[in-house]
Amino acid sequence: MTKNYLSGSIIFFGVCLLISAWWISSGLRDIQFSSGTGEVTVSQQEQANYELIIADKKNLILFNKEVGEYWIKSIDNTGTSNGWVHQPAPGWSE
Repeated sequence: MTKNYLSGSIIFFGVCLLISAWWISSGLRDIQFSSGTGEVTVSQQEQANYELIIADKKNLILFNKEVGEYWIKSIDNTGTSNGWVHQPAPGWSE
């Protein structure tokens, strides 16, 4: 009789593990690496207006071709960054 309880307990434990793994993975999928900043949805047309330029190993530039604005992100030697800094492009009228 105790053998039936043991095998039933093992099966129940396995089912619980599967359900909890599915539940955690679906929660992680919903987060989508937003890192607390919130999700931004961009249409395909809006994506065509932006260009990511890798100036060198330590500077990234995100350029808006339509408006002429750009954002710069500098990465120091330790791998940390100062975040994105907004700049208007020189020579573009607003």
